[in-house]
Amino acid sequence: MRGVKKPSPDTESHIVSAYAPHLQLDLSVGTVPVKRNELDSIRQLLDELYVADALISIDPLGCQRQVAEQGLEVGSHYQLQVNSNQPALLQELEDSLPRTNKGFTFNKKEDLGHGRIETRQMKSLLLNPEMLEDSYAFKDWAGIKSIHQLSRKRYDKRSGKETIKISYCISSVEDSKRVFRAIRDHWKIENLLHYMLDVTSARTVGAGLQAKGPKIWSYWPRSTSSSCSASRRSSVSPSRTYRCCWPSSTRYSYST
Repeated sequence: MRGVKKPSPDTESHIVSAYAPHLQLDLSVGTVPVKRNELDSIRQLLDELYVADALISIDPLGCQRQVAEQGLEVGSHYQLQVNSNQPALLQELEDSLPRTNKGFTFNKKEDLGHGRIETRQMKSLLLNPEMLEDSYAFKDWAGIKSIHQLSRKRYDKRSGKETIKISYCISSVEDSKRVFRAIRDHWKIENLLHYMLDVTSARTVGAGLQAKGPKIWSYWPRSTSSSCSASRRSSVSPSRTYRCCWPSSTRYSYST
C-alpha cells in the first residue's frame, strides 16, 4: 500500500485483492507483510470466496500447481500467466506454440486510445491426452486443457515507436475466446481499482498509519470505489454514494 510506513517487519503493508472486473467490485482483500507471502493470501482468498464456475486469472506469482489444484477443488477454472518462476513450463510453452501450424485457434483485437494503437493476437492450442502424456511439464498441472501465446504490438502515434511483447499462459478451460477476454479483463484491476486508489482516492493519506492500520485503512477507498462504480450504473450520483460510504463523522477519527 503506497505511503505506508513499516515500523516493524510484521506490518501488513502489501495488499492482495480479489477483483470482479465485470462488476467492478473488490470482492475481498488480504494483507501480507512482504510480497513473497502473497501466495498464502491468494490461497486464503480462494477458500473464503464462492468462485464456482468462475475463471480466475492470477499474476505470474500465483502460477503454482497448488493454486491450480485448489481452484479446481472449489469448483473454479484457472488462467495462469507463466514466466521465469516456472522455467520448465515456460520452456515447453516456448517450444510448443511457435511451432504449431495447425490445430490452433486464433483471436485478435485492436484498440486505439491514449495516442497508441495496440494489437493483441492470441494463438491457442487444446491439449489432448496424447500431448499431455508426451509432455515434460504440462502433465504436472491438474486440469490443464489449453495453452496460449499472446502477442501485444503497441504503436505510439506520437513517437512512431513500436514495441512487441510475447507472453504465455495456461488454462483449465477449452474456450479460447473466454481466455482471451479474461487476459484483457485481468488488467482492469490496474485501471479501474489501483488507479482510482492511487490518484482519485489519494491513497497516500495513509502514510502515517502503522501496525494494523494499512489493512484497515485500505478498506474505505476500496468500498467507496466499488460503490461509486455501482452508482454509475444507477441513478445515484457518485458523490452521494461516496458520502454514504465514508461518513463525515469518521473521516479523521481513526488512530492506531
